[in-house]
Amino acid sequence: MKPSLIGVKILDKIEKLYQDEKYLAAAREYGLIAEEYERKGQYKELIETAHKIINCYLKYSDKQLEEENFFDAAQKQIEAANMYNEFEEFENAKELIKEALKNLDKAGSIALKNQNFQIAGDIFSQGAGYSEVYLDKSITNQFYEKAIEAYQKAADEFEDTEYYKNYVRLLQFVAIMKEKLSKYDDAIIIHEKIIEISKKRTFSSIATESYLHIYECLMQQDKQDKALKFLKEGANFNIKEAELSLDIDDLINAISTYENTLKILKVLDDKKGIIEVSQKLADIYLEISNSYEDSNLDNTARYLRNAALIYKSLEDKKYQEEAAKLFEKVGRILFELGDNKEAAENYMESSSIYKEIGEFKKAADVSISATESAKMSNCKLTTVESLRNALEHLTDIQDETRIKLVVHEISKCLKDLSIEEENDQNYHVSASLLYELGTYLENIDDSSYEQIYEDSSIKYIKAADQAIEDNQEVIASYSLVCGVLLNIVINKMDLAKNIIEKYEKNSKIKNQKYFALANLVLNSTIEGKTDFNAITDQFKPLILNSVEISELFNKIKDLYS
Repeated sequence: MKPSLIGVKILDKIEKLYQDEKYLAAAREYGLIAEEYERKGQYKELIETAHKIINCYLKYSDKQLEEENFFDAAQKQIEAANMYNEFEEFENAKELIKEALKNLDKAGSIALKNQNFQIAGDIFSQGAGYSEVYLDKSITNQFYEKAIEAYQKAADEFEDTEYYKNYVRLLQFVAIMKEKLSKYDDAIIIHEKIIEISKKRTFSSIATESYLHIYECLMQQDKQDKALKFLKEGANFNIKEAELSLDIDDLINAISTYENTLKILKVLDDKKGIIEVSQKLADIYLEISNSYEDSNLDNTARYLRNAALIYKSLEDKKYQEEAAKLFEKVGRILFELGDNKEAAENYMESSSIYKEIGEFKKAADVSISATESAKMSNCKLTTVESLRNALEHLTDIQDETRIKLVVHEISKCLKDLSIEEENDQNYHVSASLLYELGTYLENIDDSSYEQIYEDSSIKYIKAADQAIEDNQEVIASYSLVCGVLLNIVINKMDLAKNIIEKYEKNSKIKNQKYFALANLVLNSTIEGKTDFNAITDQFKPLILNSVEISELFNKIKDLYS
C-alpha cells in the first residue's frame, strides 16, 4: 500500500490554514486527501472530504462578499455547486447556483456602471449559461438581454476606430445572444453587417462564423433552401478570397481562408468541394515545405505533416496512401533531426494507414522504423507501443524471422516496465505486462512463456491482496480471477485450487461475481465438465467486458474443450 497522506501533520496544517482564513489553500490540501480516498475506493470518506472542500469554497465566497468581490464569490459558489452535482446533491447545487447568479448579476451591473462593457457582457453571458442549465427560461433571458446591452455598448466604443476586428467580434457576441433569445431576424441583420465589414477587411474566419450562424438561424425558421443558398455564397466568397491571396503569394492567408471554406463545405456535405479545397490546401502546405529545402528541416517537417493530415481526412485510397508516404517522410526528417519520439509517432501513424489500405508489408517495414526511433528516444512507453504495432503488422505478412526479433526486443521492454510498475505497487498493471509478454512468447513457441505466465499470476495475487487491504473487494476479485485462470492455462491446477481455497474464507470476496467465475471455471476444468457455452451465458458481461479475462477464458476453452 502507498504511504498515506492522511496524518496528523496534514490535518494540523489544514486547521492552521482554516484559522488564518486561507480557505483555498485548505481546500487544496483536502483535495489531496480526497484523491487518496478515491484511489483506495473509500467513497464514504471521499464524500465527507468533498463536503469539507465545499465548505472551504463557501467560506472563501463569504469573505469575498464582505469585500463586495461579487464575481470571485460567484465563481467559488459555482465550483461548490458543481461538486454537489458530482455527488448527486442536486437541490444543494441548485440553491448555490441561485446565489451565484445573484452575485454575477451584481458583478455585471458594477462592471456596466464602471463602463467596463465587455467584462460586463462576459459576466452576464456566464450567468445566462448557468441559468439555462439550472433555472427557468425567464431568468436566463434577462441575463441574455443584459449581455446584449453590454456587448453593444462595448462594440459602439470601437465602431469609428481602426480596431475593426474588435468591433465585429463584439457585434458577433450581440448577434449570438440574439439567437439565444430566438430573435433570428435581428441576429441575421447583425451577422450580415459583420460579413460586409469582414469582406472589406479580409476577416475570413469571422465572416465564416457569421455565414454559419445565419445558416443556423434560417434553419430554425424552416428556410432550408435560403439557408443552403446563403452558405454556398459563403463558400464561394472564401474560395475567391483564397485565390486572391494565392495571386499575391500570401500563402498563410490562403491557408486560413481555405480552412474556413472547409468548415462550410462540411456543413453542406459537399464531398466534391471538400476534396477540391483539401487538395489545394495540401498543395500549399507542400509548396511551403519545399521552399525551406534543407535550410529549416523543422518547418519542412511541420508543413509536410499538415499536408499529410489533410490527405488523411479524405476517404479515397489514393489520398490515404499519399498521407502514409508523407507521414513516413516526416518521420525520416525528424529522425535526422534527432527528435526520435516524434519521429516514431509519425512512423506509427504512417504504418497504421498502410495497414488500413491493405499495404501490409509496407506497414511492417515502417513500423520497424518506428521501433528504431522509439528505442533511441529512451521513452519506454513509445518503444513498447511501436513494438506492438510492429508485431501486429509482421503477423499480417507472417514474417516469422522478424517476429522473433521483435519479440526479443519487446521482451526486455515489458519486463522493465513490469518491474517499474511493481516498484510503484501497481501490481495488476505489472502482472498484465508480463501476461502480454507471455502471449508473445507462446505465439513463437518459446517455452519460457510458462514461467512468465506463472510470474504474472503471482503478481495478480499480490494485486488482489493490495486491493483487499484497501477494502476494494471488486478489484481484488478481478485480479484473483486473472491469477486463477492463468494458472489453469499453464495446468497449475493445484496452485489455482489453493488460491480459491484461501480467498473463499473471505466472505466479501467469496460473494463477488468474478470470484464465482474463477471457481466455476476451475471446478469445471478439474471435473472435465467443460460446458464453456453455459459458463459464457452465465457470466457474459464479465467475460466480454475484459480483454484479459476474455483472452484467458478463450485459451482455456481451446485447451480443455
